[in-house]
Amino acid sequence: MPKRILIVEDDPPVRRVVKTILKREGYTIDEAADGEEALTKVKADNYGAIVLDLMLPKVSGYEILEYLTRERPNSKCVVIISAAPSREIDNADPTVVKAVLRKPFDIEDLVEAVAHCVNEVPGRLS
Repeated sequence: MPKRILIVEDDPPVRRVVKTILKREGYTIDEAADGEEALTKVKADNYGAIVLDLMLPKVSGYEILEYLTRERPNSKCVVIISAAPSREIDNADPTVVKAVLRKPFDIEDLVEAVAHCVNEVPGRLS
């Protein structure tokens, strides 16, 4: 699996922090500031992991998850970073969503979740 990661986050400071952390871990990073840009990138590239906020302008993170579940059910690995209510996140497809990190999240948890995806470890992190 590629060591390319897509970060989908509309808050520039959060996106910068996630990018900095993952670049230090040796990953190549692509970024999307909204859901529409993210869908375009997901359709055109094969990422080792997608770090996805759910509350996005234009196209929501939920719609991106639906697309991945429908169109690429086994080819993507998503790590959700969100402040959305847990009950909404809990409905996400566990074959696509490998970890859910609540904002504010722990840096070590982010690194572990992305490594879990890139190394194709089966199952969902708790």
